[in-house]
Amino acid sequence: MKNAYYIFLCLISALCSIYVNAQVGFYSKSDLSALEELPEKWIKHWNSHNIDSLSSLLQTDADLVTVRGTLLKGKTNFIKDHSPKFLTIFKGSVLSKDTVLIRYVKSDMAIIHFGWGIRGDLDRQGNKQDLRHGIGTWVVIKEMNDWKILISHMMLKLSAISIR
Repeated sequence: MKNAYYIFLCLISALCSIYVNAQVGFYSKSDLSALEELPEKWIKHWNSHNIDSLSSLLQTDADLVTVRGTLLKGKTNFIKDHSPKFLTIFKGSVLSKDTVLIRYVKSDMAIIHFGWGIRGDLDRQGNKQDLRHGIGTWVVIKEMNDWKILISHMMLKLSAISIR
């Protein structure tokens, strides 16, 4: 009886391993590459302070929660909110990447967590801020062979991102 139990556990473990490997193999190399590059593109466009390039990474109906907790409904509201900020408080900002974790949900959806740092933006008194760290969480979807951000939530942390 004991041997049957262990054989059953081994069988379940093997089946789970096969399922996980099949799921990972489900994504094309181009999809994996595109998902890994999305945070890099965000950083590049942020650092160029080009709102049009940055917003090109968003779905039209994206929901974005800013670091200050404001919910921006849609790409248009993101552009309205961030355009003046790129001319003022974010004009000299430099965004960098700490970490990236991708969770594959299904063939056309993934979740990306990425740790980031920002420096050079201005505080409310107009002083340049030192390096601060945060974490962003995106739900991204694939439409017409292009991965875009559907949901974004950004928050600041007191130190560099740790993953446990």
